[in-house]
Amino acid sequence: MWLVTRCVAMALLLTSPGWSWADDATLTRLKVEGRSAWRALEESAATRSWAGRVTDEVQKTGEAKQPARHHGVEVVVRRRPDRLAFETHRQELPDKQSVAHFALVINPAYSFVVTKPQLTTKNWALSNLAVSAAETERSRQGVEMEHGWLIAPHRFYAGVRMDEWFDQPFVTLLQADAVREDGRELVRATFDFTLPADPNRTALRGEAVYDPGRGWAMLRRVIRRPGVSGVSDEAKIQYAGTDPSPLAWERVSVNSKLPSRELIKTFTIKSISQEPSPDESYTLPAYGLPEIGAPGDDQAGGQPPPTPPPSRGWGWGWLGLAAFSVVGLCLAATAVYRKRRTA
Repeated sequence: MWLVTRCVAMALLLTSPGWSWADDATLTRLKVEGRSAWRALEESAATRSWAGRVTDEVQKTGEAKQPARHHGVEVVVRRRPDRLAFETHRQELPDKQSVAHFALVINPAYSFVVTKPQLTTKNWALSNLAVSAAETERSRQGVEMEHGWLIAPHRFYAGVRMDEWFDQPFVTLLQADAVREDGRELVRATFDFTLPADPNRTALRGEAVYDPGRGWAMLRRVIRRPGVSGVSDEAKIQYAGTDPSPLAWERVSVNSKLPSRELIKTFTIKSISQEPSPDESYTLPAYGLPEIGAPGDDQAGGQPPPTPPPSRGWGWGWLGLAAFSVVGLCLAATAVYRKRRTA
């Protein structure tokens, strides 16, 4: 009877959607304690803003590390539950294609992109304006995919809340166990996942380590392609030692490895604000541009939306700033895999 009960319990565990082969006690903590903590963390982080400096280095096989294309960039992130402003300010321009200053701003009514092509330029230029909800949502998803480690460092994956990650149909938890590091009890979760947008359904293996003593804050995560060596993407989050809050970030680093090179990006946070930024800071007038629908001197109605120049894509010139591009990792891993098959 005991054997039958054990077999039935094991079968139920293995066939549960999204959960397989995980330690019962640790899995319970992850599902109960972890998810409630992540939900509260997301709510607390929604009104925080922060600023910091990004540096990145490239190291090719057999060569010394060198500053990458986007070296030394000041980043400012302002967040509200229904608003987002993401700004980059360069102190130097290593090539002519780089934009000196860039801002993507989203509010409930519209979203826009403004730039300053040169360091000496005083005024912002409108390069993209979206007034539909669908376009605004695409803008938000795009910046979260490209720069999620800067906008929401506490998340594993830019566009998915941590408390919802293991419920996604493309994620399968393989194992969850307790580990001890530096006298702390941590929880490590290992899982497989594929991206819905990946046409090849490339299988990836992920591992994330959480600290229950710090509100289940994520300490690090690693992504690899099973069976492919030399390709990985690892992120680490460093917190203030004297502050137990999971929002007390100090440094976020991402190390992306490919067979031919290694890219290291580090975001050192200079300041974090808990004060909600005013609504006006998420509008066109905050960047010296007329507001949509503002009364004109010679017209009774409102002004039409300003006409932006031909769009070059809101991400042009600074895509190298992206620290964690899962799609790029998938393509690189697939190329290596195909090359080895044809070798």
